[in-house]
Amino acid sequence: MKTKFYINSSLSLLFILASFYSNFVSGQDTASINIYFDTDKYNLSANALDRIDALIASFPINQIAKVQLLGHTDSRSNEVYNQILSENRVQTTKTALIDLGIDEKKIHTVGWGERKPLESNETGFGRQQNRRVEIAVYRKKTIHIATVPKQKDTIDKPKPPLLDDLVEKAMDCSKDTTLTMPNGSLVTFGICDYYAHKDCFKFTEFIHPDSARAAGLSTMAADGTPLISVGMFKVELCKNPANSSKRYEDPPCIIAHIPLRTSSINKGCNAPVRGITKWFQRPDGSWVDSAESMELVEINGQLYYKTEVCGAGIYNGDRKGSGNGDRYYLTRVKVAKGLHLLDAKISFDAPFSILGSIKKGSKRMVKIPVPEEMLCNSCSDAIVYAKALDKNGDTLILNYTIADPYHRRTAFGQCRGKVVKKFLFFFKIREKNIYRKYFLRRKDFKVCLFYQKKEDEHLSQID
Repeated sequence: MKTKFYINSSLSLLFILASFYSNFVSGQDTASINIYFDTDKYNLSANALDRIDALIASFPINQIAKVQLLGHTDSRSNEVYNQILSENRVQTTKTALIDLGIDEKKIHTVGWGERKPLESNETGFGRQQNRRVEIAVYRKKTIHIATVPKQKDTIDKPKPPLLDDLVEKAMDCSKDTTLTMPNGSLVTFGICDYYAHKDCFKFTEFIHPDSARAAGLSTMAADGTPLISVGMFKVELCKNPANSSKRYEDPPCIIAHIPLRTSSINKGCNAPVRGITKWFQRPDGSWVDSAESMELVEINGQLYYKTEVCGAGIYNGDRKGSGNGDRYYLTRVKVAKGLHLLDAKISFDAPFSILGSIKKGSKRMVKIPVPEEMLCNSCSDAIVYAKALDKNGDTLILNYTIADPYHRRTAFGQCRGKVVKKFLFFFKIREKNIYRKYFLRRKDFKVCLFYQKKEDEHLSQID
């Protein structure tokens, strides 16, 4: 498939005419407001709800073309936590808009985390201004064009063919179009396939570990083997393609180029990962190897991992981490007495991995396999996630934070320059496999989710 966008002269003329007609008969009016949130909160205040209601009331519902929501936080807490908090803020705002009658399909949301402050985070006022959701409402404005009434002897002319039909017939389906995604991925589509799916095609990138962690993804094979990733992506396509008379007995295929992620802090950690193959995700979240190699190619000075995927799904560029089969080095995560550990993960930015537990030690402990590439890793710190229950049944969350403060200082697993090889040699000779031990107390958990008991549990007491 070619990578350049090509449209023949007939199609070009049609696009120009369509664009001119659209711009001539329609325009857009826009109204926007900011709503603000308390520290570490994403619920809407009464004032915010009143302002949203007033904004929407100023537009006839049927004239609203699009609503855009941009969520933000101040810089307190860590970047991953703030990203999730900003997404929660736009989600609660979106729910309020839907309750007011706005079509969910017209609402577009983006969570920016702490990355786009409006004011300085050094002052209380600045932080308050940054804890916001920006709401922009776009209204279609139609200009009514006068028409001459038909005379009695006027003969009705046949209706002209729809623009979509003309465009499709004018296409050369042997040509391709290449789309550039927000995080740098390149997606090459057959032009006719793209046109059939353009209204519902979606390509979601998980190039940076933060986005993959926020989406709840992991890099664990179905058999529990830890994986090293170069990036993940999700493809969504139309179930019943529009604007096409073709029947898709097989789903369309695309060529995806995933950019090589580089570190601006440690240039020595930017080497490409070799031996990458395409993996696809199972419903349980684990990954299965397709055994199809992802070629490393260079386009305009940028390195990409190239792969072809056919149909919708979640895909990953991975290879198995180096290890010793069932004798992978293990990280142990344990919680204090009185807590029940439900889940734990250890993650690294470089090499990119999100590792889940495969061995349940007890209600208070899990064990997580760690590839040799992560031992004494100088490219990124370990980041820990944990979910637990306390005695009251409340759910506790430690949401991906630097793991080192929770490391129990044992004699083994320390990384101090030249002694690293000595420790690894000790591990192998003595058949030791617990490489790190992390201990979490209740006060270490940053987020608590409190659940009320169901009322029906008490119905038996009422009569």
